[in-house]
Amino acid sequence: MLYRKFIATLIVAIMGATLLILALPTGVANACLPCNCKTHRTVNCFGRYGVYILQNGDSCAIRVLDIDDDGRSSRAFDLSAKELAELPETPEENMLVDEYYEIAFYKLTTGEYQVNSGPDAEGKVFVLNFTGCPATNVYESTFITGGPVTQLTNDAQPAPEAQPAAEEAAAQ
Repeated sequence: MLYRKFIATLIVAIMGATLLILALPTGVANACLPCNCKTHRTVNCFGRYGVYILQNGDSCAIRVLDIDDDGRSSRAFDLSAKELAELPETPEENMLVDEYYEIAFYKLTTGEYQVNSGPDAEGKVFVLNFTGCPATNVYESTFITGGPVTQLTNDAQPAPEAQPAAEEAAAQ
């Protein structure tokens, strides 16, 4: 009788260990912000759009993609190296360079580029600011139309303390 209990307990233990081993993950799944992913390199981390820097030797261009509710992207617009070079270094007033539906690309009086995307269904507008091509001094923020500006940060891009350009864009 004791032998049967031992065998039954052993069988249950082996089956439990087998199930436990089979239930363990076989791979690693990592979630990351788009700008921190190894296979997806956008300048921005937040919002339903993607800003890409296209470099070919010394030539640098900017591509902006619109991303729909299903995660499919479509080209919003491209700004060639020639088009970027023709923009004033520091325009007298913030200058709308190109737009596609809810995505607008500006050259600011500070010399920075700014991309606004939105408002989305919640009334939120995502703002990306950066300097030059390739992009440096990258920071992002968001605001709800008529609401305060909120800085968005990630490990790769610390946000500065203030962003008057986003507030000005909200007023437009």
